[in-house]
Amino acid sequence: MTEAELFEAGQFAYSNSLATFAIYITLLSGYIAVAYIVGEKLVGSQATIINTLYSLLIVTIIAAFVSFARIGYENAYLALEMSTQRKAGPLPLVAELAVVVMVFCYLASLKFMWDVRHTKTG
Repeated sequence: MTEAELFEAGQFAYSNSLATFAIYITLLSGYIAVAYIVGEKLVGSQATIINTLYSLLIVTIIAAFVSFARIGYENAYLALEMSTQRKAGPLPLVAELAVVVMVFCYLASLKFMWDVRHTKTG
C-alpha cells in the first residue's frame, strides 16, 4: 500500500471509532434516562435484565472502539514511517484516554441506577 492509502485507511478506522463513540454516548444517555424515569419502579428481575443487556452492549462497543482506534493508529503510523515530509503522527494516548472516560461513565451510570433504585423515601 502507498502512504496515501495507509493514511486514508487510518482515517477511515478513526472515523469508525468516532462513530462507535457516538453510539456509546447514545446508549449511555438512554440508560440514564431510563434509570431516572422508571428506575425505582423496576422489579429486581427487570433491573437485572436491563443492567445485563446494557453491560454487554457497552463492553462490545468499547471493544469495537479500541479495535478501530488501534487499526487507525497502526495505519497512520505506517503512513508516517513511509512519509518523507510529514512530521505529525498519530496520538495513541487520545484513544486510551477516551477508553478511561468511557469506563468511568459506564461505572457512574450503574451507580446512578443503583442510587435511583435505592432511594430512601418516607
